[in-house]
Amino acid sequence: MSDESVEYINTGLICANQRVIPDGVCSIKLRSDKNKCVTLSKKSLDAKSFIFSSFTKESHQMFIIQYFEKENYYTIKSLYSQLYLGVHSTKEKSLVTQDSMSENFFAKWEVTLDNGFYFQLKETNYYLEYNTQNNILHIAKKNNSNEQAFTLSPVEIIKSGLYYIRSISSNLYITLSKKNKSSYSYLTSKNQSEDQIFYVVYDKFD
Repeated sequence: MSDESVEYINTGLICANQRVIPDGVCSIKLRSDKNKCVTLSKKSLDAKSFIFSSFTKESHQMFIIQYFEKENYYTIKSLYSQLYLGVHSTKEKSLVTQDSMSENFFAKWEVTLDNGFYFQLKETNYYLEYNTQNNILHIAKKNNSNEQAFTLSPVEIIKSGLYYIRSISSNLYITLSKKNKSSYSYLTSKNQSEDQIFYVVYDKFD
């Protein structure tokens, strides 16, 4: 992982119904305090809230942001838990938590850019907001405060380089057979041959 991250452009003004964030993995920070980022309250699938803490480059502080062009919304998924950031109620000050996508969990966000990123819960008047008193995230009506303005920093999950790729479930490694000139791969025990070594490249543009 890179020791430095280049922030997405977070100045200027971009109107609604326009894509403003590329898909990818990033950390989410307050515009007013870039030393702290959104973090799962604990490293657990059962974590019920998000807090702000110093960035330590751990997976529970990273999020996969994906854009759905047809309906013009984004989803924000925890890299650690693979669960989505959202709310179970669309009432003022509802706690932002994590869960799977469902009809009873609201996790679709519209994003605007105006000297910071603003996340509006789709089809509501509520925005993602940091509650400084309780150190949690909730939703609230737009008030142009620093607590509703965020910056995003893309994160390089894996440095470009040579890697073995191992299955977690079977402890076997992906292998290609050059001798048979096969286009298929298979799993086998580690043998340190070139057939098991892959060059992984981080693409910061995608």
